[in-house]
Amino acid sequence: MTILQEKILSYYRNYYQIQLNLPNWEELVRSRMKEEKFEEKKIDRLERFLGKFSGKRILDVGCGTGGFLAAAREKSTSVFGLDPDKEAIEICKLKGLKNVRVGRGENLDYKDNFFDIVYCYTVLEHVKDPMQTLKEMVRVVKKNGKIYIHTPNYLSFYEGHYKIFWLPKFPKFLARIYLKLRGRSTKFLNTINYLTPPKIIDSLKKFPLEIKLIKHPISKPQSLLGLCIYFYYKIFKIDPQIEMVIKKI
Repeated sequence: MTILQEKILSYYRNYYQIQLNLPNWEELVRSRMKEEKFEEKKIDRLERFLGKFSGKRILDVGCGTGGFLAAAREKSTSVFGLDPDKEAIEICKLKGLKNVRVGRGENLDYKDNFFDIVYCYTVLEHVKDPMQTLKEMVRVVKKNGKIYIHTPNYLSFYEGHYKIFWLPKFPKFLARIYLKLRGRSTKFLNTINYLTPPKIIDSLKKFPLEIKLIKHPISKPQSLLGLCIYFYYKIFKIDPQIEMVIKKI
């Protein structure tokens, strides 16, 4: 096993087993050993929303271990990333990624109007100040550039990190009891901000932007509980995940 593989194994074992205590953590860790292949499959779809990556300067806010950046550099040679976790950035550098640094979304150390694309995947729900992070992403993206946001919708009945049934805006003092009953670690819950589409859109009202929410089909389940949740989503027009493209105008 290479040094890179050992570091990835250690990093994701800590995440899936120690922080979340997921029962299938070993399977999830193995999937991360080839995360670039997974990200490559996503890029063709992303280019339909964001435009071709070729010739674009791209920033990944919360780049983690660099799976997206490693895949994106096959399309664009100008990829940048930052993450608050030093170990994650070390792994990025072992993958040959050069323009990566330790940093936080609330204070992007880049010039105004610097990037063509800003990418933020399942990160916004963890930053200390989501609204300040959004403002920073708007600041560093060019006019006519695009920001891609993907984050859980906490009006839904699913928690994607713990991978379990969840109540909308589940009060955290009750959620901790529930997690303990389900055999999950509660510490990670402290890192989660309950985000919703209105909360994100309201925070961006004062900026000259075009915001497009990407809708996802919801399959009709067979169980009674599943049907109740299905009609809840349909009646209140709720998508279990928030995926949006923000264009700066």
